[in-house]
Amino acid sequence: MPGPDEATMMRWLRDIFYDVFLNLTNNAAVRSAALRSGTELRAHMNVVIAKRKNETPSGTPPDDVLGRLLGLEGEANPWLDDDTVRRNLSGLIVGAVETTSKLVTLALQELLRRPAVLQAARAAALEGDIEKVRRYAYEAGRFNPQTPMVFRFCPAEKELAAGTARARRIPAGTTMVLGTLSAMFDPEGFVSPGEFRIDREVEYLHFGFGMHRCFGYLINGVQIPELVAAFLRLPGLRRVPGRAGCVKYEGPFPEGMLVEFD
Repeated sequence: MPGPDEATMMRWLRDIFYDVFLNLTNNAAVRSAALRSGTELRAHMNVVIAKRKNETPSGTPPDDVLGRLLGLEGEANPWLDDDTVRRNLSGLIVGAVETTSKLVTLALQELLRRPAVLQAARAAALEGDIEKVRRYAYEAGRFNPQTPMVFRFCPAEKELAAGTARARRIPAGTTMVLGTLSAMFDPEGFVSPGEFRIDREVEYLHFGFGMHRCFGYLINGVQIPELVAAFLRLPGLRRVPGRAGCVKYEGPFPEGMLVEFD
């Protein structure tokens, strides 16, 4: 899904993501920016979809995600129309960019803090062992996750962990704060949580869990280690000294982290 230009597309996606996922206080300015960007993104995507369909009225659409979705439209899938295609694609691109860049940035920050771990991760990247790089990235992200907590609203009374010693009854109308950061340091789930270990056979909570697990977690499992590996292959990778080498934020979003290499 191409944008009119990179800056405009990034503004649309950031504005919408901020309101949907991070506007915990219902800030009016954040909501207004998201509504404006949502209207603009919707109009742009409608034009792109219409143009793609006009280019291939009876032929085979290009073999990409948009082309495959449009190719499935028809009598066999009456529920699938242009609006459904747009909503699914917009959900993917809004949810993918900021979360991916943040996890990669914070994971690299943690690796750069641990010289021995950094060298071991670099060796895996140079060997092309992307699965091992993924383990390094996810374990690094555990120490500074892109989503340290999530909020959930409980409309009806519910008992959590029923039948266990930690069972809790949640009253109807309760807003819950769930600490994914603290959960990933629970020794019952993460043995020796203070240690940096890539041999953990656990499901990290970077992408949620259960029915609320991230829609794009499989995509993340491919692109995040590849992005981290690309940095790790740089010879002599290191942070720029001082504050310049610290992560800079625009609101809740990492805007940059300066590094050097030989």
